[in-house]
Amino acid sequence: MERYAPPWPENPELDRITRLIANSPEIERRIFLKRQHYPRFLYKYRSFDPKSSESIRQLTDILVWSRLWLSSPVAFNDPFDMSAKVISEGNVKGKRERLMTLAKRHGHNWSWKQRQNEVTKMMVRTDEDWARIAKDAFSKNIEQSGVCSFTEDPRSILMWSHYANHHQGLCLQFEIAQDPGTLLRAVNVEYNDQYPVLNWMEETAEQITPAMLRKHPNWAYEAEHRIVVPGGANSYLLFPAKALRAVILGCRANEHVVEAINNLLQERNAKGLPALRMYFATKHDSLYKLRLMGAPTFLK
Repeated sequence: MERYAPPWPENPELDRITRLIANSPEIERRIFLKRQHYPRFLYKYRSFDPKSSESIRQLTDILVWSRLWLSSPVAFNDPFDMSAKVISEGNVKGKRERLMTLAKRHGHNWSWKQRQNEVTKMMVRTDEDWARIAKDAFSKNIEQSGVCSFTEDPRSILMWSHYANHHQGLCLQFEIAQDPGTLLRAVNVEYNDQYPVLNWMEETAEQITPAMLRKHPNWAYEAEHRIVVPGGANSYLLFPAKALRAVILGCRANEHVVEAINNLLQERNAKGLPALRMYFATKHDSLYKLRLMGAPTFLK
């Protein structure tokens, strides 16, 4: 059975921006987002094999059914991604307060006395025990998180090589102004060679975000923007069809790829969805760079 992402966690600032521009004309949304230093477009690289039914199905999900796949970090190619140093440090008073908070959160039907008794039992655990428990809980939360990644650069030679089947695949263009409620949740990844520190003795909800948005500096070339949905691993995230604006084919895409993409675009058109532009990445004649042929001014 197909599974869709759970509701978004609360984000008052993003909700405020979305409400502010929700009913504005398209050009005003673009101007507002530009003034707030958001990029106009986000891009998603994709491998594509026209001989694979699974590859066609995955691309059909995006082009025809307007839904993105939220992967579990377990499937990532980088085992260090979304890692943290989990500790348990604090005084006795702080530990009791933390345990009482957890008892209230998870023991909804407990009386005050029952909570006190449970906290007293748990107080005998060592910091090492709690650090191990916290690590297990953190790992579970990460595994259950759904992630969808984007970038700002549709001409990255490395991205085409690593994520678009050695330039034989494609790159999809999304416009933030067409779906700010979803695409503004694609937050910039931070590149750092140290794990973020998560202290179990403090509220973990605020601490877990840096872990979800940090990678080793060797990955900085990706300039990644990442949507993270707690509890959304291996589910679909719907988006308005108008938010997808274009398909860019790699410089090695052959006629079979072009034919398969055209077939999917015809299927999309048959559903009455907004038409997509198709561009072709080509090698520059004298520089180590890609050009996007037939693209309008904003892509040149």
